[in-house]
Amino acid sequence: MEAAPAHIVVLGGGFAGAYCAQELERRTSASRARITLLDRQNYFIFYPLLIEAGTGNIEPRHVVVSIRSFLKRTRFRMAEANGLDTARQEVSIVDADGARATVPYDHLVVALGSVTQLPPVPGLVDHGFQIKSLADVTPAVGIANAYDAINLMTLAIAKAGSTEGAKVREAFYALPKYEGLIKTYDKPFTPTNHDALTSDDYIFTHFKNGEILPLTN
Repeated sequence: MEAAPAHIVVLGGGFAGAYCAQELERRTSASRARITLLDRQNYFIFYPLLIEAGTGNIEPRHVVVSIRSFLKRTRFRMAEANGLDTARQEVSIVDADGARATVPYDHLVVALGSVTQLPPVPGLVDHGFQIKSLADVTPAVGIANAYDAINLMTLAIAKAGSTEGAKVREAFYALPKYEGLIKTYDKPFTPTNHDALTSDDYIFTHFKNGEILPLTN
């Protein structure tokens, strides 16, 4: 008599969890293993393109991948894990409709993501903006020329070779002429000018009927 297939439960449907489930599909047969993936969202985000959605270059829907379409024989369950009993090998979950249940497993993969640890740059926590989810870029697209600001920051940190505040500040002052997406910056920053972008450079936009339109008020 053949043994029942092992039940592999994957917690988390991000890059790690989704690709892990896909690789398990490739390496195992249905007779050897059945796979269940649990996540509170039914999609995962292609993070390298998220900033493009945030600056309005692409629509937010272009940076998400449906988990169900990404996987073939993995069973996807939209739920949030809220408990784990390793002795009984069970995961406690809350389904999308609020129903509570337990999911037994033979093997468990924990891929629940991470929390961003910001570098100790003075003012970053108070004034910086994270773009880590669709909620950070919708419904408003944001500021299109933030793309230039991000590139200027990247150039300054690379020039400083550090994220230490004083070194980055001096690197900003030393930045040469920069051909930006919105305009050409002759010398973006000086000790007396800390504003590379003025109010005339900012373009606030939003999505409406599938189009990117400027905000009028």
